[in-house]
Amino acid sequence: MRPVQVVLLYFREEEGPNFHYLLAAATLISLPGIILYFLAQKRFTEGLLAEIKG
Repeated sequence: MRPVQVVLLYFREEEGPNFHYLLAAATLISLPGIILYFLAQKRFTEGLLAEIKG
């Protein structure tokens, strides 16, 4: 198992990076975090507001 940054380096070639593959991989890597945020958005914002109000 490798860190995300190392995996993204595999999309680099001698001529230069393949930006379309690199951006597609970065999008797929970030999707689980985005989906998790939208599923827990209500609790997340309530927790932040509770901390601000004291």
